[in-house]
Amino acid sequence: MNPHLTDFLAGLDERFPDDSTLMAMSEWIIRNTKLRQRPFSFKGFEFQRQIVDDMHPDLTCMKLSQIGLTEVQMRKFFGFLKRNVGTAGIFSMPTLPMRDRLSQTRIKTMIEGEAIFNGPLVAKPVRHKGLYQVDESYGYITGTTEGEATSISADILFEDEVDLADQSMRSLFQSRLQGSIWKITQRFSTPTYLGYGIDAAYQASDKHEWFIRCGCGHRQVPIFHPRFMCLPGLRGDHEDLSKLGQEEVDAIDMDGVYVRCEKCSRPLDLAGGHREWIAEYPSRRARGYRVRPFSIATITIPYIFRMLLEYQRKDNMKGWHNTVIGEAFNDSNARISEEDLVAIMDPRRVEPGELQMNDLFLGCDVGQTCHVIIGKPNALLEFHQVPQAEIVEFIKGRVESLGIVQGAIDMYPYTPTAEAIRDATNGIVMPMAYSTSKTAPAIKEAVNEFEVITHYTINRTQALDLVAKQCRNRSWQIAGYGPFASLVKTHFRDMIRIEAPDEPPVWNKINGDDHFLHAAALQQSAVRLKAGIEYSAEQRSTVFIGGGTRLFQPVGRPIFRGADLAGVLR
Repeated sequence: MNPHLTDFLAGLDERFPDDSTLMAMSEWIIRNTKLRQRPFSFKGFEFQRQIVDDMHPDLTCMKLSQIGLTEVQMRKFFGFLKRNVGTAGIFSMPTLPMRDRLSQTRIKTMIEGEAIFNGPLVAKPVRHKGLYQVDESYGYITGTTEGEATSISADILFEDEVDLADQSMRSLFQSRLQGSIWKITQRFSTPTYLGYGIDAAYQASDKHEWFIRCGCGHRQVPIFHPRFMCLPGLRGDHEDLSKLGQEEVDAIDMDGVYVRCEKCSRPLDLAGGHREWIAEYPSRRARGYRVRPFSIATITIPYIFRMLLEYQRKDNMKGWHNTVIGEAFNDSNARISEEDLVAIMDPRRVEPGELQMNDLFLGCDVGQTCHVIIGKPNALLEFHQVPQAEIVEFIKGRVESLGIVQGAIDMYPYTPTAEAIRDATNGIVMPMAYSTSKTAPAIKEAVNEFEVITHYTINRTQALDLVAKQCRNRSWQIAGYGPFASLVKTHFRDMIRIEAPDEPPVWNKINGDDHFLHAAALQQSAVRLKAGIEYSAEQRSTVFIGGGTRLFQPVGRPIFRGADLAGVLR
């Protein structure tokens, strides 16, 4: 062909891409983008087509790892921006480091390498790791942090790996869509725990599954279970194949395994068989898709067993369930179980005699309604809900009437309230600021020639770990909750411990109803603070400044040795 004609046609393709109002997004991607220098294809990944074409405003996809969905998500995201001039979208990752990796290694390569995203409308589009301009549309690539969301208005929000994100920040991202006529939110993630994040969203959706029809006419969703697999050499009945050990797996003839029809036992053609998405609850308003290992033919039975043994050796069965099988995991180490709570909850009324002097500690979670717990080191004996306007006088009264020896109240976001309680109780109830630091120092300010402790910091994960451990070990007694029995269970179970690769563990909210849990963590922090103060008693003095008690000593001499206090507060 004439090279001048080739250049001319290429120019036309840039100015006039293959598109029409009736063209499905999957077809647009095929006609206008490439992968490894070849036209993009869904061959072998046919399940992706309907997900890509679906522009439902509330879509959830629960998946396993390494099945190409992030690749098509990026193309769908920027395809929407290209086809709808003047729009804006947010593509969020859980953390900024994850955002940077995706942006610099995959999105940048795709945007710069595809002619469709480099048309003549804008000579020098704005492009960096957090923002990619396509014609007059903008794609924001963000981490799930408050700073990333506060100044962006968008038409679509794509959330990737939502289970690893700060769940409280996700609602802030939702608010960025309020001014749009589109208001599209689509989330994609491997699951982590039952009832959390992507699993909770999928369970509330219409629940599409990728069915296959056998030659016998039976339609089914094959899963990693013996009734769907021929496993020659495996002896005995096994309902849970994840329990198999090395010897049992070695006994299986991997050359003879195949996925079979649960009705007639004939082999199922995962690559070429008749497959379709079918919703279990088609009348539900939210859209959901679930991708399983046998949704594609390239994830084989031998591979799944090989990964099973590898994850067993690493003692990481959660990782196998989540990433290889695409299933949410039920782990009592990640969430306080209702069974453990019931075992330590005593419905009896706490008698006044049990509230003995010199052994009571207080924890207060502050909000419009404050939640207060009072108890001993091994027993929580009083639970209160108090309006914020009354909390200073309430805590002052309980400290004076019960002889509470130490208390802790969260420093943020109501710092003036926390400081007022500190002053009203002469420093008995001290503000605590959650931190990710492994140390737990006292925070001081200089007053004349002295250093005055204003508040303490505590490691948030370690404080909540302690509460969970005491519930799990059933070393606590919980009583005196009166009408709050159901609320205590709800609050104590509303957080899940997330362990993401290359990130420190963190407790994430599920619904935001976690106030008594934090009050308990602060009450236990008060126990450890008292122990730290007593340990360092010979180093401190007490004076009154402005009507309140302050711990002080000359500037430059710390009241506590950092390692000592950190060890106590942990």
